[in-house]
Amino acid sequence: MNPGNYDSLNKAPVHMVNGSTEEDWHQHTLGGGWIYRTAYVDDSVYVGPNAIVSGTANVYDKCIIDGKAWIKDNVILNCQILVCDYAIVGGNTVLSGEGKISGFTCKIGRAHV
Repeated sequence: MNPGNYDSLNKAPVHMVNGSTEEDWHQHTLGGGWIYRTAYVDDSVYVGPNAIVSGTANVYDKCIIDGKAWIKDNVILNCQILVCDYAIVGGNTVLSGEGKISGFTCKIGRAHV
């Protein structure tokens, strides 16, 4: 699935996780983006209205997830990482420090940046 196909501010992206229901999703307080029940997003993180965080992803420390970005799987984002546009970060990826992932970038697999 591509988050680029998702463009609704008021409807949970149930099609992004097989078998999920509306009750499995909530909107993040800072930005209104969609968070799946098994993911964790800190209150300091901005998740834009069309961005999605799913899987067992953990996002901390003023990161910004914006545009139609999708954070999924077992990802850890920390320390002011910006993920935007149509970028997808998944797999067992750990990103920390200051950095930007944008455009149509897809970072999936074992990586530590």
